Amino acid sequence: LLRRLKKDVKEVNRMPGKKEQVLFCRLSGAQRVMYEAFLQSDEVKQVLRGSIQMLGAITMLRKICNHPDLVCPPDQSSV
Repeated sequence: LLRRLKKDVKEVNRMPGKKEQVLFCRLSGAQRVMYEAFLQSDEVKQVLRGSIQMLGAITMLRKICNHPDLVCPPDQSSV
């Protein structure tokens, strides 16, 4: 949660515009295996049936793409 004072908002208006750069990169082998396994999981099947909301599934896919350790800590060897 970010909190700003009124004076801080005025400072932001004087700053240069934000620049975004989108980079595409390939998944590692472990990430690809985890991603495809999750797509075949019961959780995704429940999302497709509409019995659970998709935000949790999207969050899991995002974690797998960002770094597999976010889903499965390195001390666990489930891959």
